[in-house]
Amino acid sequence: MKKEESFSTNPTKLAVLFALKPEAHGYKLMKHLEVALNKNISAGQIYPLLHKMNADGLITSRDEFLGVRKKIIYIITPKGIDLKKQIKLSWTKIMQD
Repeated sequence: MKKEESFSTNPTKLAVLFALKPEAHGYKLMKHLEVALNKNISAGQIYPLLHKMNADGLITSRDEFLGVRKKIIYIITPKGIDLKKQIKLSWTKIMQD
C-alpha cells in the first residue's frame, strides 16, 4: 500500500492548494499547474487529487453548466485556507533560519 503523501512531500498537491484562488475548474487548474510547475500534469493525476482533497474537506465543489456541458468548479474551504496559512507560516520560518 502506498504511503499517504503530505503537502510537504508532494509539490503537485501543494500547488493545487495554493492555485485555488478562490476557485477553478479542473482543466483550468491542470493547465495553470503545467505552466507553474513546468511539467506535464495529467487528468489522471489531478482529478484523484481533487477528489481526495474534497473528501478531506480542504476543497468543495459545485456544478456549473455551459449549455449542455457541465464543469465542476473546485472551491477552497475555510479548512483549506487555514492549512494554506499554516504551510506559509512553516515555510516562512524555514526560510528565515
